[in-house]
Amino acid sequence: MASGDSIEDVLADYPNLRKEDIEAALEFASRLSDFQTAEYEVVV
Repeated sequence: MASGDSIEDVLADYPNLRKEDIEAALEFASRLSDFQTAEYEVVV
């Protein structure tokens, strides 16, 4: 989908998938990318 394919394009290429499957995968990826970083100091 990053290359511009629509959900319908993906469904046409992968008939075993449902729209809900793709939406769930996109939601999962969105949550993975929504993380917080913590500042830390390396002490040697």
